[in-house]
Amino acid sequence: MHWKLNKNVLFIAVIFIPCVVPATLLEVGDTKLLFNTWRVAAFIFIIAYMINKRQRITCTIVFSSLFSANLLLVTWRNGGNIKSATSIALMMFTIIALSEIGMTSLCCAKHYFSAISPICFFILLVDTAQILTGVGYSEINSGSWLGGDNFAVFTVIPMLGIILLGDYLIYGKVRRVTKLLFCLTMLAKFKTAATTSMIAFVTCVVLFWGFEYIKFSKNSRQILILLSVALIIWLCWDFTDIFVTVAELLGKNNVLEHGRIVIWKMSLDAILNEPILGHGVMYVYDETVAIAGTYWPTCSHTHNYILELLFRGGMVGTLFYFLSMKDCFTFIIKEKISSKGIIILKGILAANFVLWISDSYYAQAPFYVLIVLCSHMKILKQYSYNEDTDSYGNKLRCVKIFKRSGVHTG
Repeated sequence: MHWKLNKNVLFIAVIFIPCVVPATLLEVGDTKLLFNTWRVAAFIFIIAYMINKRQRITCTIVFSSLFSANLLLVTWRNGGNIKSATSIALMMFTIIALSEIGMTSLCCAKHYFSAISPICFFILLVDTAQILTGVGYSEINSGSWLGGDNFAVFTVIPMLGIILLGDYLIYGKVRRVTKLLFCLTMLAKFKTAATTSMIAFVTCVVLFWGFEYIKFSKNSRQILILLSVALIIWLCWDFTDIFVTVAELLGKNNVLEHGRIVIWKMSLDAILNEPILGHGVMYVYDETVAIAGTYWPTCSHTHNYILELLFRGGMVGTLFYFLSMKDCFTFIIKEKISSKGIIILKGILAANFVLWISDSYYAQAPFYVLIVLCSHMKILKQYSYNEDTDSYGNKLRCVKIFKRSGVHTG
């Protein structure tokens, strides 16, 4: 079913765009001021809407807000990069709140994905074309506006998930053009030879293919147990040598990946200096010195998702962050495979967790769309009945953002 552009879709797109704009665009002229102002305006509008409509405050909103508050407080106390911390906080709240509003029902979710899916498609299409053709946006960013390293894939993988899920909800199937984009994007990331990115894409493909055709166990707990056992066996051997060997097989003929382990050890020491509240968001030079003790460009961050949360937010901030993801972990462990939508979401989340191992970019908006979706499984389950009715035949209600009389919920 095709959706015509309406006020709901337009509203969502306007709120979503400033939160996902590629960072390289912010370096052009006055665009940084434009998008920062736009992001603040989007945040204010979402707050006003929630107050006016008495929007239900979910645990995800509460704990993500507490995480942001802790991050802002510690950053301010330590004289860190308060502008960057504020930008992260605004982005997280805006995207999570917008997603909670947009996923009220299946009908609303269709409008929501109709708005955000084309935006993600456009961003990935341009990024992939830049890498494959060699006509790059910036040499600094490996020839594309999202970048060619693992940093980019923290945006790319969740965006692909949004596009795939959007197809499933709107058209009832994954379109050929989306499959083509997935393949081209994967080829582009293999071309840049970012090791973790390649492993993440392979994880996606294996899980999609496995769940769909080989029929892996529908119980996620069994899969997690098998993966945990495999990881323990791996760690019992010489982890460093294996890590380097795998990296070399994937084209990394240097000691960069070996350096990850050195960085993790130094990061742990830095975390122990501020274990409770963390260091906050720091300027690149300061963060490098805090981790390595001297300026070392490779140590501009901890290169591990959990270590990065502990470094910036301490045990308090990390606890808030994972409590905000409680529904996500519940979904991964307990939700059985019952539809292609759940296969897609589980595969994308698994690939994202693979990225957590050796990189640490948590300020990526598309990921939080998927986190919120984990607590709204009804919209993926309802689709198997009728696209506009629930399992009892009741017509689904859709949030109307605008009406002649003003903001309204119908």
